[in-house]
Amino acid sequence: MLSRQLLTRRSRRGETETAAVLDGTIAGSPLTIMVHIRGDAAPFPSTWKWGKVVLNGQRPEWQRLRLFGNKERILIPEDARPIETPRQILRTELSAFCPNPRKSIIIPMVAGTTRFLLGVPRRNLETVIAALDKTRRLPSSG
Repeated sequence: MLSRQLLTRRSRRGETETAAVLDGTIAGSPLTIMVHIRGDAAPFPSTWKWGKVVLNGQRPEWQRLRLFGNKERILIPEDARPIETPRQILRTELSAFCPNPRKSIIIPMVAGTTRFLLGVPRRNLETVIAALDKTRRLPSSG
């Protein structure tokens, strides 16, 4: 069971990153976070895929890491929101594309009717949640 202390442990770097997301200064110096993603339906992959999310004050975009070929990109939907408390990765969810599961926290999310899981490093949990919450409050472009 994941203890409350592990979820609430903070570092100064994490607090600075979260503050930058909330006050909008992240746009001046974007932050790249290595994450893994898996979903129930398109556009999300059905198995864990390793990639990166760039936080820059706009809607976050996940980009798959590959050596060759096209780099798959998925724009995280505006209505994406956490549906459960972030948790440790389950043994049944492990795969080769989920590196270092002891340092990852899974955020179960939903966008419309599509459920997906976002695996983030424990130290970036609050920053990613703040960025997703902030982009839901941005005025829609269009």
